[in-house]
Amino acid sequence: MGGSGKFAIVSCGETATNLNAYIDAAKEKMTSDYPDIEFTQTVYAGEDQAKAAQMATDLMNADPEINGLIGICASAAPAVAQAVQDAGRIGEVFTVGGGTPMT
Repeated sequence: MGGSGKFAIVSCGETATNLNAYIDAAKEKMTSDYPDIEFTQTVYAGEDQAKAAQMATDLMNADPEINGLIGICASAAPAVAQAVQDAGRIGEVFTVGGGTPMT
C-alpha cells in the first residue's frame, strides 16, 4: 500500500473469537504504525469463498480509494486476491491473508 490509503477486511464468522482477535490486531497495527492508512470496514462472508470474493469486489466498487484488502480466514484470503485479479487492479490494490494451510 506504500504506507498510505484505505483498507478493508473480509472475514468469515462474526462471532469467531480467534478471527476477531486477528481483526483487532490488524486494525491496531496498521493504524498505529501507518498514520496515513485508514481502516474502512469489516465484512463477513461465512466460509463461502465466492461470497467473500463478491464482498471484496463490492468493497472496491463502493470505495475506489481502497488500496488494501485483508482476508482473515482460509476462504477469504484467496477470495480477496481473486477479486483484485478479476477487477484488473493488480498493482493498485494489495492483499494479504491468513488461514489454515492445506496439506
